[in-house]
Amino acid sequence: TSPAKRAAATATRMAKEIAFQKKNILKEPRFYEASINDFLDVIKGIGNEVNTLMIFSHNPGLTSLTNYLSNAGIYNIPTCGVAEIEFNISSWSEIGKNTGKIVWFDYPKKDSKGL
Repeated sequence: TSPAKRAAATATRMAKEIAFQKKNILKEPRFYEASINDFLDVIKGIGNEVNTLMIFSHNPGLTSLTNYLSNAGIYNIPTCGVAEIEFNISSWSEIGKNTGKIVWFDYPKKDSKGL
C-alpha cells in the first residue's frame, strides 16, 4: 500500500475482511504518486510464493498501471474502485505490457442513478 493515510486505512480494512495479517501489509513509499515503472519495480520483486497481490494506491498511476497491464481501456479508477487482473505467468518478473486480462472492475458509485 501507499503510506498515505487513506490508502493504508483501506488496506488495513481489506486485510481484516479477508483474514490477512495486518503485519504483512507492506507500506511502499514508491506507491505514492507512482509511475508505471515504480509499480513494476516493486511487483517484479515480489517472491514467487505470492499468488495474489493487492495494491492500494492513487491516480493517475493506478489507472495507468491497470491499462498498461491489461489493455482494459479504463478512463479512471475512482476512489475505492477495484480492478482485478488475472495473469498467466510463472513469476512476477514476467509482468509487463498486456500480460494480464481484466476480469472485474467495480466502484461504489457504478450502480448509482445517472451513471
